[in-house]
Amino acid sequence: MNTEFNFFQNWYPVSPVADLDPQRPTQITLLGIRLVIWHSKSCQKYQVFLDRCPHRLAPLSEGRIDEQTGNLMCSYHGWQFDDRGICTRIPQAENLELVRKNQQNFGSSVLGLLNYC
Repeated sequence: MNTEFNFFQNWYPVSPVADLDPQRPTQITLLGIRLVIWHSKSCQKYQVFLDRCPHRLAPLSEGRIDEQTGNLMCSYHGWQFDDRGICTRIPQAENLELVRKNQQNFGSSVLGLLNYC
């Protein structure tokens, strides 16, 4: 039996919900890892992702929440991610297969969601 405490296998409070702006992403650092918290309009919950776009590793916290789709948008090239972390839009992609291929790249980076207490 391993008695060593694993910090990455636990829940942590990151921010009072009242301090978060549902209209824009918020950058935080937890256990030395940069994260972005954002409010998804589709599921009406806050989501927590790694704070980096898989395209060029730009900070997603510098992006915005798209008014039309409600998805998190990278400020560098406009890639969009839904509440599950799936890439839903690549503005430069003429080939929709590129978008489908990248749908799998970011979903594993969804780290959690905020629960209201």
